Amino acid sequence: MIVVIDPAVLLVEGRDGAPSRDEEKVLEAAIDDLVRLCRGVDAVIPNVDWYWRQLQSELVRPLVRGARGPRLRQGLDALGRYARAVPLPALPTTGKIRTWGMRPLFAWGRLPAMWHEIMTRLLVGCVLLDEPVVLATRLFAGRNVVQHAVGRTTLAEKTRWRIMLHVPGRPPRAVPCVRSRRNVDVGWTTRFDDRLPDGGHYPFCPPVRWWRREVVAQRTFKSKPCWIDRFGSGWGQPGAGGDLHWDVFIEAPGLVETVGLSAINVVAWGSGEAGKVPGEIHHVPEDKKSAFRGGGWTCPR
Repeated sequence: MIVVIDPAVLLVEGRDGAPSRDEEKVLEAAIDDLVRLCRGVDAVIPNVDWYWRQLQSELVRPLVRGARGPRLRQGLDALGRYARAVPLPALPTTGKIRTWGMRPLFAWGRLPAMWHEIMTRLLVGCVLLDEPVVLATRLFAGRNVVQHAVGRTTLAEKTRWRIMLHVPGRPPRAVPCVRSRRNVDVGWTTRFDDRLPDGGHYPFCPPVRWWRREVVAQRTFKSKPCWIDRFGSGWGQPGAGGDLHWDVFIEAPGLVETVGLSAINVVAWGSGEAGKVPGEIHHVPEDKKSAFRGGGWTCPR
């Protein structure tokens, strides 16, 4: 798999490219996730000179110089080991290459203007190789994510989960925007929250054709911002905050009858809570136990 690194992954606020203490922690986690992704998919990061040299000089080296601890430097070194020579085909000289999603990401105010042309040339060249390609990115408000909040309940709505490229004479290609191995293994998490469970008796089932922009992915549900699944149920962060489970509001009559309740608490993916399994019931309030039937559901194929 070809993994293209979005230059914004390495952005920091400081003019000299050195991260603040908080930025360094965010970068450490982001780079560690990308290293695990690359290791898991046997990745190749294309190191064509006009892309790789710019990435190193403008972004990587300032980070290495300014890092306070070893973790970020080690992560960048580990990521760099996946860089390989990838002979990119010449771009077609006839017809018009069409792209969707490139401008919001790379003609963005915090990136120098040159990156739009560089990334277009690189991604088009990669899809011409007819191999799987993903764009490894980070979330930035105003670029590819919008935050919704009601009290302590929050929802980070990803606004750019794939890029479309159409080269004359070839079918359009979608390049997923990923941040971790989970986004590759469970494709719908490129758009929906990574912590939504994809297994268990109470999985999150994405809407049909979830990747299409006209499909509603989130809306206010029971006064909370919620992710909307295939059955019309709303999945929201608990009112007290936290990431251990989801408050799931069920409206489909058949599901309410099967479960016995119209609202349940489902263990989140990646919670790490001892004894809890993602996609299973986290807890049932004492006053609801008599009505709970224990029935679940499966995701239609």
